[in-house]
Amino acid sequence: MKFILLIVAVVFSLNRVQAQTNKKDTLTNNQTNTFNAAKDSTDKEIIYEVFEHAPEFPEGASALNYYVEKNLIYPPMAKANNVQGKVLVNLVVDKKGVIKYIKIEKGLGSGCDEEALRLVKKMPRWRPGRRQGEIVNTRIILPIVFKIKE
Repeated sequence: MKFILLIVAVVFSLNRVQAQTNKKDTLTNNQTNTFNAAKDSTDKEIIYEVFEHAPEFPEGASALNYYVEKNLIYPPMAKANNVQGKVLVNLVVDKKGVIKYIKIEKGLGSGCDEEALRLVKKMPRWRPGRRQGEIVNTRIILPIVFKIKE
């Protein structure tokens, strides 16, 4: 009889420990998802900031550089004042590759910020990012470099 009670007590203890472990795992996963994802202003879409595969410009990074080089119009005020540097553009590439929620993270002024926004808004659809094998909405920061050619 004591042996059966001992077995029941051990099984009960193991079930309790397993339940607590599962609760911790669930809490950890929820915290991770909350940390890595944010909801947009409409509170309907999850936007990930941490992902395994980043979104890509069609044809890759060299095509992105070519696109920027061919389409960037150096603002006259920036050129006249010798303003050079990077404008960091914060944007979301959605599941369909559409660029949305564009804003300047760090600007240069003198018309460079507006030109970076114009350039990004004009971009074609990207290949969307992936997280855990699924296509997801992803937030990235894209640097647009302004350098006066001599």
